[in-house]
Amino acid sequence: MECKAISQSTGIQRIHRPTRAARRAQSLIRYHVDAGNIQRPKTCEECGATGRIEAAHFNYNEPLRVRWLCCSCHRRWDKRKPKNGTFVVANQDLASISTNTEEFTGRKAERTAAQKPEAQPAEVTA
Repeated sequence: MECKAISQSTGIQRIHRPTRAARRAQSLIRYHVDAGNIQRPKTCEECGATGRIEAAHFNYNEPLRVRWLCCSCHRRWDKRKPKNGTFVVANQDLASISTNTEEFTGRKAERTAAQKPEAQPAEVTA
């Protein structure tokens, strides 16, 4: 929530991407869950909530050592004990992003017709 508040007050949004080790660990957990080697529990280890339960890694160098937490507990735990699983790609100024929606129609045919010059009728020679 802190990043969202900073973004709203300063107009700058940070874009984060996972590190290679984090992607590898997440992929390995996904593979083992899909293969049936690891069973995803139905409840959060922290608060007991049901719903979407995520694998929270203790260390990305030990990809199969995880806690199973709900989204909110996972975010809270990552803020308390960051594991440097992401890096900042860019700081994007939200004011520089065009919010003009008048030009956008949502229809591809109209967009392409607006971009192409109108064709001139061919002269008929006899």
